[in-house]
Amino acid sequence: MRGKFVLQWWPALIALAVAASCENSQQQLITNTSSSTESQLTEPQLDSVREYFSAQVAEGHEPGIQVLIAQRGEILLHENFGVKNNATGEALTNDALFRIASFTKPVTNAAAMILWDEGHFKLDDPIDKFLPELKDLSVYVSGDAESELVLEPATRSATMRELMTHTAGFTYGGALGGKHPVNAIYANVQPAADDIDADESMRRLGTIPLAYQPGTEYMYSFSADILGIIIERISGKDLPTFMRERIFEPLAMQNTMPWVPEEDLDRLMPIHTRTEDGQLVPLPIENNGIWERDPATYEPLIFGGGGGLVSTPTDFYRFAEMLRRGGELDGVRVLSKDATQLMTSQQYPEGVRERYWAPGQGHGLNLSVVTDPDRIPYPTSAGEFSHGGLFNGYFLVDPELELVVIMQGQLLPPRYRPHHIPAVTQLLHETTAE
Repeated sequence: MRGKFVLQWWPALIALAVAASCENSQQQLITNTSSSTESQLTEPQLDSVREYFSAQVAEGHEPGIQVLIAQRGEILLHENFGVKNNATGEALTNDALFRIASFTKPVTNAAAMILWDEGHFKLDDPIDKFLPELKDLSVYVSGDAESELVLEPATRSATMRELMTHTAGFTYGGALGGKHPVNAIYANVQPAADDIDADESMRRLGTIPLAYQPGTEYMYSFSADILGIIIERISGKDLPTFMRERIFEPLAMQNTMPWVPEEDLDRLMPIHTRTEDGQLVPLPIENNGIWERDPATYEPLIFGGGGGLVSTPTDFYRFAEMLRRGGELDGVRVLSKDATQLMTSQQYPEGVRERYWAPGQGHGLNLSVVTDPDRIPYPTSAGEFSHGGLFNGYFLVDPELELVVIMQGQLLPPRYRPHHIPAVTQLLHETTAE
């Protein structure tokens, strides 16, 4: 919920993101507590990953991308491929900062589950318990932009679980939400405008009908932004402060932040896109066709729990490894095992999963979860959980192989879903030594 978007880019980009000279710094950041020797990644496998991303850069598909692969708490590969700025040739280095976009969603969900652990809410609590502005909402039935919309009352309030699985009835609004007729109302009412506070945002949202009855459909949405406001109301702290105190500081994530201070802007990799003649070019911070001003560069009135964080692969690895280990890292427990299990396991309402998500995949709490590897067209493991980010980032945690993989660039449209995921997972699985 940050920045005023110029919407001409977004329909294709959201669809891609939802449906989307190397510097070697191999280092062990986390104590390896596993004695397992099964399914060990091999050096030829890691070389194959290096060759893949080197070719992506050499062939002009990527300006630069940072890749981290760890197994059982040991970082086996952490390298930069390409450059940070395609116009200047500036090298991409390990201290580069990235807009991690929707990687933010599982972090926001973890913040919420800290409050769940403390007994502040139940997953089946109605969200209007915390957001009275969203009580007694109407629901879209029929009609379009050319006719009057037919509405009906919501049968009930959406629940916290539905808010965390994009099944609550909200959308992203405007062009970000696709072709649903309700999205035009979002564009007019602008509950995510960058010049209003959280209270006004929820007041405006309460005037917009839901796109469907809660719990009956899936629609990617700014539900995580709404969740962030609930966290603020329960905790009495702004979301960035809560995240810093309860997640980033305990996990020693020193390079994860809600926006980049001026003294560190030179570390922020610019977003790249293609010109009409196919050249990869960096976008300026202001008036770049997406934002009037890059929201990663200033403090907003409402921090976006659905996509606002800036981080590094090494920092985000610590968060992902914490989830892999059941909520604890290096002797510090952030989440209970129960909370972590809920986040990383199938949570879709019955009848929604297969209609509105990719075959073989379900949805945890703001995480995609593999439920049937045989239905996925590339190698994976049951229970693998992951999330993508609009600006060409993707992370996965494979509990079976005890892997964490992070690929982070700054490119629009992103290439992670159609290209990097199938290629890299194939390499990870086919050469794993038993």
